[in-house]
Amino acid sequence: MVYKLVEVDGISVAKRSKNKQSVGGRKTALRRYRATGTATEEVLFARHGRPPKIGDADRLLQVPLVRAGRRVGGDAGDELGRARDRLAAALVTLPWEGLSLSKGDPAIPTTHHAG
Repeated sequence: MVYKLVEVDGISVAKRSKNKQSVGGRKTALRRYRATGTATEEVLFARHGRPPKIGDADRLLQVPLVRAGRRVGGDAGDELGRARDRLAAALVTLPWEGLSLSKGDPAIPTTHHAG
């Protein structure tokens, strides 16, 4: 799980330090796939803006974990098993060249949709 503060009381916030700049505001992400099931790209876009065209094979990536201070989903033990299943399913969608990258290199590109 990744946590990054991007909005406070509806106001966008972003890092301003050198080499760590970010784009503020709440975003969502989708992953694009070829017809063969291979992942090709991750697209970030403003949650309240105009989303990019979403194709039949594309999948939204974010899953709510907490709503109104309560955990979403079933038993915590079941969630761990489902998370392992999701990871295994996602790994087989990576392009071959993505499996041989060095630590920290992206397996697929990430783009920002201005919307």
